[in-house]
Amino acid sequence: MARHVRTLVAEQLSSGLPLRDALVLVDAPIWLWGDLCQVLGSKRVSALFARFPIQGAQKRLFLDAMQSDLAFAAGRWNDASVVGQKALLVLPEDENLLRARICAIIGESLRKQGDPQSAVSWFAKAYRANPAIFRILGLKIPVAGDSDNATRSPFFRRLDGGFKLALNQELGELSYSLDSSVSGLLASGKIQFSSAADEQSKLFRLHRMFFSPVGLLKDCDYAALEGQAIAGPVEKTGR
Repeated sequence: MARHVRTLVAEQLSSGLPLRDALVLVDAPIWLWGDLCQVLGSKRVSALFARFPIQGAQKRLFLDAMQSDLAFAAGRWNDASVVGQKALLVLPEDENLLRARICAIIGESLRKQGDPQSAVSWFAKAYRANPAIFRILGLKIPVAGDSDNATRSPFFRRLDGGFKLALNQELGELSYSLDSSVSGLLASGKIQFSSAADEQSKLFRLHRMFFSPVGLLKDCDYAALEGQAIAGPVEKTGR
């Protein structure tokens, strides 16, 4: 997927189009623009935005979010967290996915700077808005030290003040919950297993429950997050 997006963007930019129009032509909604940092690298994206700057209303609403993403990709943690918080002041409330991304970036940047308590608060906001953002950014869900079950999964990280992870398995049914001391219950539910299910399959299904944006995205969006499509319900001819 990364190579495909890189090729499409390069082709569009070679025609001299503004960056905004190039992204529209490859079906990259604005909440995916930050992924360009992971696809093309922060230096190349910075150069692209210098050459094709965001203008008008989009500049006012989205420039700080993009700058926060660029700083995060470059490892400038203080800039990422400070500019990210500025971005949230102007981002439209209905830009739920982008707001979740920026909250996660702020949280991880604060964790990198040695402020776990503040980080967890931002992680909670990100998770509540879109649990899938942790998987998209390659971040681990922060859990408290007494959440022993977390040691079985590479997708969780022990962090002071982290979320409380609780698992309870009885008679082919696994109950789970994820709580934040800051914002309350983040996720809960039950998963039914057959008697033949092994531990790996149970863990896989549990991960899908913790990282899936249930009720937020359509089937085509799930496909995009899984790397099976770029965006939209149907792959277009010539892609």
